[in-house]
Amino acid sequence: MPNYAKEKRGKERAICLVETLLRLVYTDQSVDMNNWMQGKVQVKWTSSDILHVTGTIKDKGGKDVESGTTLDNLLELVKHYKCDNHNLFNKRTSERDGQPTESKPIDDIRGAINLLKDGYKLLEDARLNGKAKNSKYWKFNILIENNNAQKKTLKDNLEFVKKHLGLSSIDAQDSDRLTTDAEDEIQSINASTNIDNDTVKILLRSLNCENHKHLFKQQMGNAEEGFFLIQAERDVYPWLLWVLEEDIAGLETAKPVKVKIDCWDFAKEESNSLWLKIGNEIGLNSKLNSNIKNEVINTLNEFYKTKTVIISIVNHNCFTQNELEIFSNFYNELCSQMTFFRKKTKCLLLFLIQTEQNTIEIIQKVKGLTSLKLEQIPQGEVNIWLVNMQNKKLDKKINFEVNEEVHEKVANFPNAPYKVIHNICRLVFEKDMVDFESYWKHWR
Repeated sequence: MPNYAKEKRGKERAICLVETLLRLVYTDQSVDMNNWMQGKVQVKWTSSDILHVTGTIKDKGGKDVESGTTLDNLLELVKHYKCDNHNLFNKRTSERDGQPTESKPIDDIRGAINLLKDGYKLLEDARLNGKAKNSKYWKFNILIENNNAQKKTLKDNLEFVKKHLGLSSIDAQDSDRLTTDAEDEIQSINASTNIDNDTVKILLRSLNCENHKHLFKQQMGNAEEGFFLIQAERDVYPWLLWVLEEDIAGLETAKPVKVKIDCWDFAKEESNSLWLKIGNEIGLNSKLNSNIKNEVINTLNEFYKTKTVIISIVNHNCFTQNELEIFSNFYNELCSQMTFFRKKTKCLLLFLIQTEQNTIEIIQKVKGLTSLKLEQIPQGEVNIWLVNMQNKKLDKKINFEVNEEVHEKVANFPNAPYKVIHNICRLVFEKDMVDFESYWKHWR
C-alpha cells in the first residue's frame, strides 16, 4: 500500500473529499452552488452504490459539454463546503531527507483520490484509457457499497467510508442517552461568526412546525401519553422530533428505546423478532420465547415508575396497516398497565418513524394513532419565518439582514424539507444543516 495510505492525515483528507461530494449530491446543486462553480463539479448517483463525479465546460457555441472536473475545481469545492479537516488542504513546508519540501493543496486532492483508488478501492477512474494519462480533467466513481447507499443518509454513508478507512467516529458510550450536551460542539462551530446559540435554536425550531406542535400537544393531553406516526425524510425526522421535544416532560432523564426494524420482523404472525429487538434494547437479552412481549411490557412499566419512556421504532420503508395495528395493541397494553403511575412530570410516548408515506385511509383505521407528516415547506412559510425573525429582531442577534435580496433567494428554494432547511442554514448562518446536527442527533 502507498505511503500516503498509512498516514492518518491522508485518510482524513480522503474522508473530507468524500464528505464534500456527498454534501453536493444531497443538496439542490442548482441552488446551493455559487454561480461560478455550477457545472464545474457535478455529482450524481448512477446506481444505488455508485457516486459519479464529473464536470462540464462551455464549447465554442456556449453549450455545456461534459469534460470532467479538475483538481482545482475539487479543491475550491472543499473550501466552499468547509467540512471537517478542510484546513488540511493548505500549503505547507516540511522536511524530507534533510531538505525542505513544499506541499501544495492541489497535491493533497490528488493524494486523496489516489488513496481512495489504490489504497482502499473505494474509487475508480471513469475516464477512457486513452484520455486518462496527462489529462487535467477527471471523471471518477466513488464506490459506496453500503446496502443501497443512495437511500441512506449522508451521515450513514460517510460513516461507512470512515469505517472502511479505519476512522469510525461512532461513540458507543452515547448509545443509551436521549439528550446530548451539544452546546460545546455548536459553540465551536459558531464562534467564528459570533452566532448566538439560543437564537439559532429558536429560529431552527420555529420553521413550519406550529401545526405539528399543536397537534402533538393536543394528542398527548393531560395523561402525557401519545402514539404517533412520524412521516418525513430520513435526514429531517430527527430535526422534527427535536422541534417537538420541548413539550415532552421529563426529557432530561428519559429512558430512550430506539429500534430499527424491517419487513422480516413481521414475516410470520407468530414471530417474536420484533419484541426480541426491543427486549435487547432495554437490557433483557432474552432468548426467543413466547413470553418475550410480556417481559418487554413489564420492564417498560418498571422504567415508567420513575421516568419518561420514549420508544422510537424506525422503518425506512412503509408500515402496513397490520403492522400499525400490532403497535396499536402494544401501546394500549402499555397504557393499561401504567395507569397507576401517571404523573405530569413524565410521559409515555411511542413514535413510529417512516421515510415513506402511508395513505390517510390506512392511518385512520388504526386506533389512537396520530400522524405527523412533513412533506414540504412552501416558500410562503419561509417568508413568514423571515418576517417574524425581523419583527422580533432576532436577525440582529445573528448578524443577518433580512432584505429583498434574501426573499428573492428564498423564491428559488425547492419545497422539499431537507433542501429548505439546508438552504436556510447556508443563507442565514453560512453553515450546512449537518453542522447543526448536534442539536437533534439523539433522535437518529
